[in-house]
Amino acid sequence: MMNKSNNKSKKDHIFNHRLVIPAVTSLLLVIFSFVAFIFWGGALSGADDVHAVKVTVDGKTKLLPTRAKSVGELLQSMDIVLKPDDVVEPAQDTPITTDKFSINIYYSRPVTIVDNDGKPIVANIAERKPSEIAKKAGLKLYPEDKINVDSSNDPLGSGVVGDKIIIDRALPIKLSLYGVIYDIRTQAETVAGLASERNINYDKSSILPKPDAKLKANDLVFITEPGKQIATAEELIVQPTEYVDSTDFPIGTTKVREEGTPGKKAVVYEIAQNGTKKPLQEIVVLQPVRKLVARGAKPKENAKFDGDFAGALARLRSCEGGYTSINKAGGYYGAYQYDIGTWNNYGGYLNAAQAPPAVQDQKAWETYQRRGWQPWPTCKNKVGLQDIYR
Repeated sequence: MMNKSNNKSKKDHIFNHRLVIPAVTSLLLVIFSFVAFIFWGGALSGADDVHAVKVTVDGKTKLLPTRAKSVGELLQSMDIVLKPDDVVEPAQDTPITTDKFSINIYYSRPVTIVDNDGKPIVANIAERKPSEIAKKAGLKLYPEDKINVDSSNDPLGSGVVGDKIIIDRALPIKLSLYGVIYDIRTQAETVAGLASERNINYDKSSILPKPDAKLKANDLVFITEPGKQIATAEELIVQPTEYVDSTDFPIGTTKVREEGTPGKKAVVYEIAQNGTKKPLQEIVVLQPVRKLVARGAKPKENAKFDGDFAGALARLRSCEGGYTSINKAGGYYGAYQYDIGTWNNYGGYLNAAQAPPAVQDQKAWETYQRRGWQPWPTCKNKVGLQDIYR
């Protein structure tokens, strides 16, 4: 009985001690804060200026509370010094205003990029994904290009510094598919491999080059529908003719000064079962050289373009039109309004408006010698032309 009374007295003495209750309360608050920090994803209860921040450095993550106002201030408090090629996300001037704030730091390291389009590139790069490394190095990548990573264990012997990024470029190819040309890129080694890669059905006669032909950069591959045939033919390209006017010989005559040469082209045809041919592509093999022809512009010796007849022609022109006049509705051309049939390619010109004045005057003189002013009945009467010059 005495013992129970003494024990109760001791317990009452302990709980009545002035330090016990505050200590227990503080301990419970600490435990509760820790549990709340874990349970609510790291959010801190307490002061409003304290935030939970997740910092990841080269793949290693640390969760910590901080009163830093910005990313840069937090890095300074952690004694983290960044070099110019290092990368921090988000930027150092980004304010820290919320919990669950994430910061990623990537330290730069030497990387050697081997591109089969050029010389190896060595640079300090913080990015980790191969595609981002190539982009950082200023290289343009296509979806068909392949990128491989090879960590070098012999930097001195191999000449490779740091990690090695190998870019296997896809071949640029022009694919004529059913008559439509596409610029594509491929990792296929053969024409058949390209067709398989693109899920294109074909038979041996509907594909060019042959299915087992090796592909090279900028090759042109033709594939048409099965049952149709692809054939090639070499054809001539007629050289263009260039004309110059010369007063060294009479109007109506021409002289070839340079013969020129025709060109050549390779034409790829699609041949249907009924034998009809459809050109798919033309490739110029040899450019043509133009033919140079001189057209006479010297009036004939017996033609008279002075005196009264010259004045008569001037009056006729004032009524009919100028040397370059074109009446499209009626189909008449030039100073004396010749139609195509009457002009008849005179002097080597398709129509009168293309011919120089001397040639048009010569044609009018010859017409007058044969028919008088009859071809111009309206203007003959309007300007009062007399048939007195033949």
